[in-house]
Amino acid sequence: MKFRAASGQLSGFAREKGQASVVPPKPTSATTQTTTRPPRPTSATADCSGFQQEIGRLKSQIRDLNSTINTLQSQTSSSANSYMLTIPSGASYIGYSGANGLSFPQAFSLAYVSGGSGKTQALGGLFVKNIQGLMFWGEYNFNQLTNLQSGQGFFVRNFGSPIVIDWSLAQ
Repeated sequence: MKFRAASGQLSGFAREKGQASVVPPKPTSATTQTTTRPPRPTSATADCSGFQQEIGRLKSQIRDLNSTINTLQSQTSSSANSYMLTIPSGASYIGYSGANGLSFPQAFSLAYVSGGSGKTQALGGLFVKNIQGLMFWGEYNFNQLTNLQSGQGFFVRNFGSPIVIDWSLAQ
């Protein structure tokens, strides 16, 4: 059984064997709609022209960044020969940039140290520890830091006045 709306058209509901079900209405000329699709590009290059422009812009930026990196690397290598490092009072982290294979006191004896009353007192106020747990403790004349390598990092506790080091003298 099909039901009709008040307008006389089919409502879209039907009853079959005691159960109601929905029957899609048949399209009429008033309810027919045409769907339009976006136009397809005539060629693949016309669709990719925006991507090609973006890729060109990115390549230009990469060239500029590489140029900047090269400039910074050349400035860093020329200034690394006269690197001054200040170890302030208290706790800090430092990186060793002197000659390879020296012990910690040897590296300090070849470097310029100012603070306190000279090199000996500056070393006496330092506690230094590397990542492996090896230590230098100047107050107790205890040293496990031998064969220093350029680029190693250390935790430093300076119990004295600030110390200024020029590792380039230790090269």
